[in-house]
Amino acid sequence: MILRPYQEIAIQELREGIRQHPGQPGLLVAPTGSGKSQIFGWMAHSAVSKGKHVGAAVNRRILVNDLCKRVHGLGLDYGVIMGSEPRRVWAKVHIASLDTLWRRELPKWDICYIDEAHFSLAPKYSAVIRKLVEQGTVVIGMTATPCRGT
Repeated sequence: MILRPYQEIAIQELREGIRQHPGQPGLLVAPTGSGKSQIFGWMAHSAVSKGKHVGAAVNRRILVNDLCKRVHGLGLDYGVIMGSEPRRVWAKVHIASLDTLWRRELPKWDICYIDEAHFSLAPKYSAVIRKLVEQGTVVIGMTATPCRGT
């Protein structure tokens, strides 16, 4: 998988921010269409190659399905955590509906990517993020719009 130079820079800066602020969620800001899913896939592949467990939380069924297609295209073995979907607990990568995560006991992930992170102050988002951080998960928010009007 080949990243574009600006994607590589984004990953380097994100990693540096996480190192400088351990225990605090990171934030990847990139425009729509810039390949945030590709960045997620690359970082997930890198983490899995080191034996890590990775999660991605998205806020709509259509986004779960879209990310599944992208992850499958990258050759990653994954499971889905959403409604009545069958669980694949052995998978190193899980793509999850945020609503489902909010209602269930959270998996133990080493890293979790939060899509549409500009919603992170909403009660469900903040509850899931807080629980993930409390269990030691590195949380990385991803968004194109980090500052939103009221």
